[in-house]
Amino acid sequence: MSLAVAIGFVGITWCAFKMAFGTEQVRKAAVDIMYKFLLFTFVMSIYPSVTNGILDLSHTIGMHAGGGYATLNARFYNFRKTQEDKVDFARNQLQRLLASVSNPEYINGKNAVITEDLIKQIVSRSTFSKEDEERMMAELMQKYNVMPSE
Repeated sequence: MSLAVAIGFVGITWCAFKMAFGTEQVRKAAVDIMYKFLLFTFVMSIYPSVTNGILDLSHTIGMHAGGGYATLNARFYNFRKTQEDKVDFARNQLQRLLASVSNPEYINGKNAVITEDLIKQIVSRSTFSKEDEERMMAELMQKYNVMPSE
């Protein structure tokens, strides 16, 4: 039984006791119950909006209290920037590696000759488990059309 049903039941019971002991007329009791029902319905309909508004306000105040919000934003921005720099560095190193193993007859390292040994070196430095290494090795060999050596 919810709290709302319990409060409504207590209100009707209280009104019934007042009518039974003659301290209230039936007409007044009916109007009183109807007004209380409408008031109760209104309060219960705005309750979620009010509680969500209070939650949002307290969350906003708590985030900005003590400068924690700005500190977290700054740290996450620095972390993201560091990770982007690492990815860019790795991408540049991979492009340099591919350019260094390319055929001299091609310009700017395009159409690099990629061997199985080169793929093994790249994969061995970028995986953590044997299963990942085998999976990535197969994907790269298929992507760059490298035939496995016997």
